[in-house]
Amino acid sequence: MSVEVNTRTYEFSHGKLPRGRGYWAFEINGETLWSNPHQPYGEAVSDARKVAVIRGAREVKVLP
Repeated sequence: MSVEVNTRTYEFSHGKLPRGRGYWAFEINGETLWSNPHQPYGEAVSDARKVAVIRGAREVKVLP
C-alpha cells in the first residue's frame, strides 16, 4: 500500500519544507505520533509510514 506524506500544513506554517533533525509530529488517522527527539526527518517519515501501513492509513500529515 502506498502512503502519501502531506507537508502542506508544515510548509504553510514554517515557509519551507521539513528537513533536518528535530522532534517531529505526524498525524495518522486523526492521532498524533511523535518521533524520537533529534531524529532526522527522513528516518522519522520512514517510521511514520510504517505505522500508517499498520493502521491502514493512506496519508501521513506532517504537523507544524
